[in-house]
Amino acid sequence: MRGGYVLDFSDRRMTEFFNEEFGINVYDEKYDFDFPSKSKANRLRGIWLKEDVLVVGQIILSLVDYYETSLLVENNEIPQNTKDLIQKGREIGARLLFNEMTKGNEPIVKAITDKTALIKNFNSIDYKALKTNEKIYLLKVLYSYYEAIIRTYYGSGLFFLNSGIDDLNDYFKVLRKRMIEIIASDDTFLDIKNSHAYTQIIEPITSLYVSAEFLDVIWDDAVLPSIINMREDIADKDLFENQSEIHKADIGLTFFLEAVKREMEKMKKYMDQKTKSFYANDLPKYKENFEKTSGWNTKKDEVIKHEHKHLFENSIQEKDIVLNHKFEDGKPSTNYITKKGDDFYYKGLHILATKKNNDYYKVFCALYAKLPDGGEISYKDLIAEIKSRMSDQRNKTDDEMQKFIQRNLTDRGNGFMRYANIPETEDNGKPLISIIRGSGVAFNNKTG
Repeated sequence: MRGGYVLDFSDRRMTEFFNEEFGINVYDEKYDFDFPSKSKANRLRGIWLKEDVLVVGQIILSLVDYYETSLLVENNEIPQNTKDLIQKGREIGARLLFNEMTKGNEPIVKAITDKTALIKNFNSIDYKALKTNEKIYLLKVLYSYYEAIIRTYYGSGLFFLNSGIDDLNDYFKVLRKRMIEIIASDDTFLDIKNSHAYTQIIEPITSLYVSAEFLDVIWDDAVLPSIINMREDIADKDLFENQSEIHKADIGLTFFLEAVKREMEKMKKYMDQKTKSFYANDLPKYKENFEKTSGWNTKKDEVIKHEHKHLFENSIQEKDIVLNHKFEDGKPSTNYITKKGDDFYYKGLHILATKKNNDYYKVFCALYAKLPDGGEISYKDLIAEIKSRMSDQRNKTDDEMQKFIQRNLTDRGNGFMRYANIPETEDNGKPLISIIRGSGVAFNNKTG
């Protein structure tokens, strides 16, 4: 930290890390001390000085775990002096925690440190020493988990998660790297490495975080067929060259895959809880707010039926939501999104979660201004509208603007759709906003 940096954190990544892991705003004034600068290192020193010992211990262990995992994921050789430093940091963090916690809470620390051990044991497998038939079998096992994670992450809308996804992403990155190494280690896999499926779903998706926009754009046309083709290619190897021979799995592999499985189960449980919470808590509140603000009696007005879809892996659960809406002219709106003043409404509901000073809100305003009733718009026309509204975007190239548009409209991690809390698809089976590859944006704003 002598140079003012903290590990490989950018300002944004450091802000996200501390906010998501500990609910800490690293740039809060309470962490301002008599330091010569507000560098990332000094912000961290301020947090250590201000927060209690328990929090500081957790932060140290998390940072050490993040650092070691990053080195393992990149398959870098860790020098002995770095290993000693990692061990020292872990001992300090654990000591701070155990000094503050009562007996019986040791699993909190154990959970933080176990993941690194699992990844380390998994990485210790010597793939070069394996026979070809053993590599085929191992590749088949690893790919089954790789496919399950991709389907889970995309199909379940896990872009909304604020906990647990970090672990799954680390496991995913290590899993992918080991698969690439196996495929590159033997000429038997040359046809797989040169296949369209490999270039579509293995090479581009280096992390779950960077794949959201990528998956949204080409899921149906490229990713889904490639997933199936890749699975069949590996199955053919297993059937004809390996004769479906089963080998005993290395203990490191077994424990690693068990950890991945637990994370995926945690994701599904989380999503199920969110779904149940919506029906039990959020929906009644929406209806109550409608009644209070409009003076409208639910027994007399029209009941409109909508669908809410939650996808997990290959399964689709469909549930009906009964909502009642009142419109100013007494007739239901023919648009999903309407505007009154500076406020947007989705199916009559005021969209409260969006922030008007954020890029995603401004980009959507530009889209709505050009297509209030929906339709399709070229990148060229939408870019011109955005630049006329956002002076800070005027120097960007067309390619940069296209990515900017996709990120702020359809990205389920940070875009308008996420913050507006709008479902994946509408009643007509189409998404509200979708990207027309190489052309522009489709705004599906007409109901029915």
